[in-house]
Amino acid sequence: MIATFWQQMPFIRLVIPFLAGIILGDYFAIKLFYSLILLGLTVIINFTAHVLLTHFRFEPMQGLQHNILTLILGFCLISNQKEVRLQNHFSYQNTDYLLVQTETKPKQTNQRISFETIVIAGQNQNKVFVPLNGKLQISLPKDSLGLLLAKGDQILIKSQYQEISLPKNPGEFNYKAFMARKGIFHQQFLYTSAWKLYAKDSTFSVLKKVDVWQNAISKILAQYLQTEAEIGISEALLFGLDDHIPDELIQAYSKTGTLHVLAVSGMHVGLIFLILGWISKPFKRKKWGRNAEPYFLLLGIWAYALLCGLSPSILRASIMFSFMTIGKIINRSGNPINSLAASAFFLLCINPQMLWHAGFQLSYAAVLGIICFYQRLYQSINFGNKLFNEIWKVSAVSLAAQALTFPISLFYFHQFPNYFLVANLLLIPLTTLLIYLGIILLIMHKFTLAATTLAWLISKCLGIANFLVKYIAQLPFSIIDQVYFPLSYAAFCYILIACLSLYFYFKNAQSLKIILVVILLGFGLNLSQLFWEKTHSEITIYATSQKLLFSCTKQNEGWVSLNQETDKNLKIIQAHFVSQNIKLKQITCLDTTSCLIEITPKLNMLYLRKNPQKWPQQAAILILGKGAWLPSTEILNKMRVKQVLILPEIPYKQRKKIQDLCKKAKHLCHDIASQGAFRYNIMQTQ
Repeated sequence: MIATFWQQMPFIRLVIPFLAGIILGDYFAIKLFYSLILLGLTVIINFTAHVLLTHFRFEPMQGLQHNILTLILGFCLISNQKEVRLQNHFSYQNTDYLLVQTETKPKQTNQRISFETIVIAGQNQNKVFVPLNGKLQISLPKDSLGLLLAKGDQILIKSQYQEISLPKNPGEFNYKAFMARKGIFHQQFLYTSAWKLYAKDSTFSVLKKVDVWQNAISKILAQYLQTEAEIGISEALLFGLDDHIPDELIQAYSKTGTLHVLAVSGMHVGLIFLILGWISKPFKRKKWGRNAEPYFLLLGIWAYALLCGLSPSILRASIMFSFMTIGKIINRSGNPINSLAASAFFLLCINPQMLWHAGFQLSYAAVLGIICFYQRLYQSINFGNKLFNEIWKVSAVSLAAQALTFPISLFYFHQFPNYFLVANLLLIPLTTLLIYLGIILLIMHKFTLAATTLAWLISKCLGIANFLVKYIAQLPFSIIDQVYFPLSYAAFCYILIACLSLYFYFKNAQSLKIILVVILLGFGLNLSQLFWEKTHSEITIYATSQKLLFSCTKQNEGWVSLNQETDKNLKIIQAHFVSQNIKLKQITCLDTTSCLIEITPKLNMLYLRKNPQKWPQQAAILILGKGAWLPSTEILNKMRVKQVLILPEIPYKQRKKIQDLCKKAKHLCHDIASQGAFRYNIMQTQ
């Protein structure tokens, strides 16, 4: 039975070693030349083995050869992508100006406009352009000139880029790694005087045309809808643009587990598929109509995918529906899991780095969960009532999707929405109706009376949807947040889910034994984590512009001291404590002036904002704030200072002087502004 199932899944057999190759290539990258040699040797060895073993008919060997070849292919693809990004990179050249071309649609955030660019050339004092390569993230002021920029435009900028920095505090989002996945390692913040428009893009481009269509849709929505929230959510539902949705609404949808309805995905493609099927229904009575329907569906699906900017979620859904439609054309019905694997394989061949996007992972996990669990879950209960069965159908879809997405959500976002079932049950029908109403509004927008009526209906439906989301988000116990859930826990969850699925499918003793072994391994994993927590104690002085913020953690409990309790400080603490499974016990406020902080009998910290007249006898860590200066070498030695810390509130020139003095005196110095948070293991002084 397993062999038959495996034979029906050619793309599953391809995608598993292919994913392994991408992961290996990401962590153990080698030069493209050597990876191509490796690929060539693999092909030669496979061919030789195939010729020599033909008479033996040893099928496992052939499968092993194919798996190795596919693994090496994934390895080569990601190695090639990494190397191409660094060839003739602009950061290796000294240039006064850079000529860049906008690669993404400029996005407005607060008072600035940000977008990704491709570096075309560099210019020196001789005004000669030298061809260069690489990508650069740019941020401009939101002025009249910046608002006129579009995708494909070329601008000349002063070469004052900076390397994207690593996270300053533990547990903080790694923006550097996130942008590196896109091939972007540098960023630049520009003022109006530091750039000028070099050339307006007048060439035809399909994606540029898509931007025009999206802008036209946005203008129609802005013409008939009233508030920014209404326009923003309508844009998200119709073509996936979420730039204009207020932050409080995004948080409310996130807390209720319904954020996926605002991201164009399989649900939206499915609705478009149904609409196209309904449009083509009258023509199916004739033979030419039946023959033309699949091609009409393919054309409509990919036109919608283009309108949505070919995002990973829309590409996955479009490719999967395309395989289903092509199956109709060639009179073959494909397995949906195999179609899903095929879409993943083709997308990752185009861009292997897509594998690391949270949206890509969540999208595939949700669809796989629905394919694997929905049918059995829905058929397990029959209410004998059509309305209740329809309600249960929506609930079963939500439960099936959540079964495989919750480990990823907990790993990335450290929260779980407790009322996701109720919220999805209410929101999915509403958003489906809103999509249909939005499409009709776009068709009827030139008829003022009809468009005004439709806009009124959309406004009321959006008001109900937003009210429900906010109400559910504010209910007691609506969300479990700050959940410690590392990658090892997520992997364990998926292994356990796979084992449980096998047991319910085969229902034999062997599957039950495997489940028990996995549970025991899970207990071992948890015990090792608890052992590490019990033996770990440290001090952390955080990188923040708001004076001193530090924590002391012992085992899995933490105490925080700060000068000022702000949202920013609390977020820094929460991110650190959640990533390390630390429970916050107490927050205390420090005096803004100098003070001596006793951590243990053998470990004191001296925090200075003004040099004292009398120095303490012992201070292992000296923290210099604004207004303080480095004491003499004699005083440092007398206090037995092991480490000097410079807070970010001290001006740059003064920080540099203090660093130079420490270097001359051979004292360890840590500049928190440039080096990030300082972490000190308390066990060193025990």
